[in-house]
Amino acid sequence: MPENSIKINSIGFSYQQASDIRKPLFCKFNMELPASRVSVILGPSGCGKTTLLNLINGLLIPDKGEIIGASGNTSVLFQEPRLLPWRTVRRNIEIVLNKHMGSEQSRATAEYYLQLVGLVDSADFFPSQLSGGMRQRVAIARAFAYPADTILMDEPFQALDLGLKINLTNLFTKLWVEDRRTSIFVTHDINEAILLGDEIFVFSDERPVQIIEKITNPEPHAERSLESRNSMEIEKKLYRLLS
Repeated sequence: MPENSIKINSIGFSYQQASDIRKPLFCKFNMELPASRVSVILGPSGCGKTTLLNLINGLLIPDKGEIIGASGNTSVLFQEPRLLPWRTVRRNIEIVLNKHMGSEQSRATAEYYLQLVGLVDSADFFPSQLSGGMRQRVAIARAFAYPADTILMDEPFQALDLGLKINLTNLFTKLWVEDRRTSIFVTHDINEAILLGDEIFVFSDERPVQIIEKITNPEPHAERSLESRNSMEIEKKLYRLLS
């Protein structure tokens, strides 16, 4: 896997408005997302977080500037699991692997990640036979199984209740510690940002978007807890920044 950071150099981007006036969302915007770490983009809804993911992923093209280090070989985890309802759990993972490896290796890789997320016994079930949390576990397994350089996550735990959200946050951490790919996680949830983020970038609610703070979390993933002194200090700072 490449070890280069993703550098966003002086990009500009606007959405076309109905009045034909282009209102800038990003203007001379700069950011560096370090390799082999989890970068969290935190901010209120509508502040440009998802747009930035789409620019990094190549789904959108900046009007100006450039993005360096984004290979296009990315795996994306969405708010919804986006599983194919007519395919089993195993086949939902194998289908993203078939272009990259043979059928036997695809099956072994799918089995490996299903084991990690605790769903081996459900491998032959269809998505409709699973709970919402189980479907999202399949989506997480698929995101890590795909041989991507970068994992992009667009608020994947937003619609889940608190207990399930914590369980899946811990699951993501477990998988990431084993395979430390460059990961970018979008959220407006402060607790998610603290538990997952090595670097937390706080976006403004104004346009054009500005980074109002960057916080580095010094605690290793395995030692993080919302009750720790470090986490509580970061939490207070984030609430001040977002209030």
